[in-house]
Amino acid sequence: MADKRRTVKKAKPDALMPVQPNAGVESEYRRKMQDLITSMQKAIMYYVIPAYRNASTDRIAGVKKIQSMLDDVKTRWLTKFDEAAPKLAAQFVAKASQNVDLNMTRQLRARKFGIHFELTPDMRAIVHTEIVQNVSLIKSIPSQHWTEVEGLVMRSVEVGGDLKTLTDELHKRFGITLERAAKIATDQNHKVNAVMSRVRQLEAGFTQAEWVHVPSRYPRHSHTEFSGKIYDIAEGALIDGERIWPGQLIGCKCVSLPVLPDYLR
Repeated sequence: MADKRRTVKKAKPDALMPVQPNAGVESEYRRKMQDLITSMQKAIMYYVIPAYRNASTDRIAGVKKIQSMLDDVKTRWLTKFDEAAPKLAAQFVAKASQNVDLNMTRQLRARKFGIHFELTPDMRAIVHTEIVQNVSLIKSIPSQHWTEVEGLVMRSVEVGGDLKTLTDELHKRFGITLERAAKIATDQNHKVNAVMSRVRQLEAGFTQAEWVHVPSRYPRHSHTEFSGKIYDIAEGALIDGERIWPGQLIGCKCVSLPVLPDYLR
């Protein structure tokens, strides 16, 4: 009977295996953002539906009441996201960083090289930058969602649209926002993993790495062509006229195989 066990790619003798983004970290980050979005959507439906029904009896007064209601609920939820964003982003970045440190430490110790990664100035700067970036992304979710919700509700009120059509449109917008949160979680998990891996590689004495293309939904031809080539970790790979690193660009899932320095061969 043929052996159907999955073949696992082994590390090259002169390189470490790439540090893969942790799926559990991504899943938790996605879930927490989507939980906030779901609670916000429930509040929207709770207030919009009765207000919309009442507006049908007095169009002019109804428009003013609905706009006032939307402003109040929006302000509350923008504040909730503003308050939640720093903690949520910090937790995500910390866990993504821990994944990189544990993975690289395990691989280096397997090669009889003891190392203990600390929060160096370079890593501290990266952590701060990534937290700020993710805070901004989290805060953008309700802002973008509310822009669409307000437009849907007010246009429906103005033309006398039926409640079912409006409800369907609001649910559709809800799904789009959930999907955006999922994309943020995936993209940031790869990006944070990549940039922190680069810092730790340099701190451990690595200077070169092999670019490994990982198929994605929208693969970049130039990344596929560069796969297998060696680049300078500090400078990045020259692709499409710019210096970049695996996992840096939006949607990029490429990784690096750090080439072992002489003292680890």
